[in-house]
Amino acid sequence: MLDDDALDDLFQALGDDPDRVAEVIDRFLDDAPRWWRRIATGLDRGDQDGALDAATSLAEAGARLGAVDLADHAARLEHAIRRHDPMTAALLEDTGSALGSVEERLREQRALGWPKR
Repeated sequence: MLDDDALDDLFQALGDDPDRVAEVIDRFLDDAPRWWRRIATGLDRGDQDGALDAATSLAEAGARLGAVDLADHAARLEHAIRRHDPMTAALLEDTGSALGSVEERLREQRALGWPKR
């Protein structure tokens, strides 16, 4: 789910320039899967700092785009990593599912020429 108010805030922050917003969205679509893989790899290899950094990046970027569910899942994952919570693997899977939904929605919208003002 994408929060329309957050997207409006993003437009305003970028001077109501749809090309700049498109760049932010495209950068997110490039970076987000790498962050998720970095979390998974970090957890597998015991690199907690790398996993935390990537989880934080994913949560913050998701929030900026109004990807509420993704931001929430990534933030919960970040907290689980910090606590060495046994539910971390399940939260990673949930975060991956939320990311997949956001990516699909953004790619569909971009294919239709979005964002436009």
